[in-house]
Amino acid sequence: MLYFTSDTHFGHAAVLDFCDRPFKDVRHMEEQLIKRINSRVKPTDTLVIVGDGFFTSSGQRHKILEKINGTKVLVQGNHDKGKTQIKGFDLTVQSMDLLIAGKRVSVSHYPFKPERFKLRMPWWRALFCDIENLVRFYHKRLKDEGQYLIHGHTHSRKRFEGRLLHVGCDAWDYYPVSVTQIESYIAKRENNL
Repeated sequence: MLYFTSDTHFGHAAVLDFCDRPFKDVRHMEEQLIKRINSRVKPTDTLVIVGDGFFTSSGQRHKILEKINGTKVLVQGNHDKGKTQIKGFDLTVQSMDLLIAGKRVSVSHYPFKPERFKLRMPWWRALFCDIENLVRFYHKRLKDEGQYLIHGHTHSRKRFEGRLLHVGCDAWDYYPVSVTQIESYIAKRENNL
């Protein structure tokens, strides 16, 4: 079975407050994340971490990865920089394309690129909007070509929006999302179009 999660932020104390996570401390968060992941992911399964998995030393990351079941694939996020952040994974990629429920599904840490020139507002109003967030990591975001997109990065609690499938752990009660859950969503959406 194939599973997805994102933005676990192992070792990152600030994420407890930033995302209002219900854990006592970083150690408790790590124990619960590992427990919840392993309750679904079996040793023969594959877990795709869709970016921003670790804020730890390479030694600590290695210890955590050893405790997590399955083959581990990293789709790099904005905090996964350098060889020390990717060492220990069975495969590391920037993005990937899969066929799920007969549909092309891209996997990237980031949501789709915003359409730069479709910001319909007067120039002066743009000065007061969070334009930086709209174009942040623009060069790493995939172009919307009509495919579905499995992503993380936003730390939103929203799971699905059209063809966007958010697998951030904060949206899924810190459990990984199975490919079966994604297939079900795609099938329901396609049947209602």
